[in-house]
Amino acid sequence: MCDDLGPARLLPLRRMAGHAGVPWAWLKEQAEAGNIPGLKAGNRWLFAPDVVGHAVRAMAGDSMSMTPHKIDQLADAIAERLAGRVSDGADEIGDVHDAAKWLGCSVPTIERAVRRGEIPSIKVGRLRRFRRADLIGMNEERGQAHE
Repeated sequence: MCDDLGPARLLPLRRMAGHAGVPWAWLKEQAEAGNIPGLKAGNRWLFAPDVVGHAVRAMAGDSMSMTPHKIDQLADAIAERLAGRVSDGADEIGDVHDAAKWLGCSVPTIERAVRRGEIPSIKVGRLRRFRRADLIGMNEERGQAHE
């Protein structure tokens, strides 16, 4: 796991979570609950990699092992979920670079068209997202209007 980092070295929360292969929020929650030893220095958590590695393995115990039957059930469930998502790409969502590729123009052209309200988009936080079906449909309508 992280034994190569040495026992004397302390890692901050997010780095330790990456080395341990666990979500950082989970690691913080476990440390605050006292299940995983860590050192809180001000508002920062610091962890000894070897100690956390042993604690995570001990907490996982046998819950990490799966029988072949459980693996087959999981594989079937994943296959069913993926089968429902397979499509022709019409409901694909992309960023400004994808939109430029789909419409065959540059990123600045897309950005100008969005500001003018010519291209439909969805704002997610500070970012714009585009539905491929909307852009293709809009492009086809424009093509017919110019004929």
